[in-house]
Amino acid sequence: MFVGRENMSVAGGLAIGVPGELRTYEKAYKLFGGGVTWKELF
Repeated sequence: MFVGRENMSVAGGLAIGVPGELRTYEKAYKLFGGGVTWKELF
């Protein structure tokens, strides 16, 4: 994604990922129930 454009992973709209972010979404989804699909959420 950032090959040749490493700076884009540091600042800006593409630099929003956090280690463990998806796992946390999964845990919250399971904890609070899921009346919607993952596709509807994202």
